[in-house]
Formats: sequence, structure tokens, C-alpha cells
Amino acid sequence: MALHYRTQAVILKKEDIGEADRIFTVFSERYGKIRLRAVSERKITSKLRGGLEHCAISDIEFIQGKSAKTITDACFVYQLSGVKENLFLLKTAYRICEVADALLAHEEKNDRIWNVLCEALKILEHRTDIQARVLLHATFWKLISLEGYTPLTKDLKHASFRINRMVEYLMGAPFAELLEDKEMCSLIGQGALKEVSQHHLLQVIKSW
Repeated sequence: MALHYRTQAVILKKEDIGEADRIFTVFSERYGKIRLRAVSERKITSKLRGGLEHCAISDIEFIQGKSAKTITDACFVYQLSGVKENLFLLKTAYRICEVADALLAHEEKNDRIWNVLCEALKILEHRTDIQARVLLHATFWKLISLEGYTPLTKDLKHASFRINRMVEYLMGAPFAELLEDKEMCSLIGQGALKEVSQHHLLQVIKSW
């Protein structure tokens, strides 16, 4: 008899396979990042369609087979209702999940990463475009820190003392404080951290 596992999870990515199946990459509260197969999920009659959505937080039940984990039940815990009304906020939610998928290792449980992802997606609703940019950068640098990667800003010729201080602030300060910081919003709105963040993401991916 197959063992059933249950956990809440953030849906990071979905991929269509076969005629009607999907593979979901999720970061789960209990098991870290895992890949789950949803059989016939793309069919209109599938019971799983009402509980699996990109960037949502879902309660998921799955079984472990010989070669894959298969979803048996799913229901929404939190949907990005307010985010869907704003295309820029929706794109930001997708980017947060893309960054998390790129940075996080498979099957490593981490409560702090789980809390960062959930808070980032929930606090995104009804924010301005500039605040969304701050949130994306803050999430990226918090994940960098929690995964144990050392910031490399000192290795970049253009990384000034101000940039280094911004990175430290983004890694350590609460989201709510960062989003209300007008100076931080202004600097990120001007693209102050874009190149540094992109450089670090590439370095992390190359290190795998």
C-alpha cells in the first residue's frame, strides 16, 4: 500500500507532459523543493484543477511511486486574487517563483525559506510597481543569504559602498519595512541593483 504524504507548498513551476499530465515544481513546507506529477490535470474534469495554480500556496497530498511522486489531492490555501488584477504584479510573482526555482536545492526542508516565500507572495497584493521591484530584489537577496551563498558585490568594480549597504539591508530587514522605505524604492526604481542581482543569479547557477 502506497504511503500518502501531505504538505502545504508554493507552486514554483508547471510543465505539460504527455496528453494531459503536468509536472509541478513546488517548494513545500515539510519536504523542501520537490517535483510532483499530476495525472490528467489538464482535463476539464480533473479534480486537481481546482487546487493547483502557478504561484499559489496549496495544500497537497501525494504518494511516492517507484520513480515519481504523484499528486492525489490539492486545494488552495492562498490565491493571488489581488495580484491577478495587475499585470506587473503578476509578472513579479512569476519572477519570484522563477528565482526561487533557480536558487533552491531539491528536497532540503528550510522553514525560513518557506516563510520568506509565503510572506513575499502574500505581501505583494495591492502594491505599487516600484514596491513590487523592491520585493523582488529583497526576496532574491534573502534567498541568497538563506541558501548560504556569499554576496560577491566586492568583486564587482562598480559595486560601491552604497550598493553593499543596500544588499545588507535587503537581506536583513523585514519586507514591510523595505516596502515603506522611500529611498530604497527610489534607488531600485532607478535600476541601482539590477546588474548586481543578475550577476549573482548567474554565478549561483554556474556553481551547480
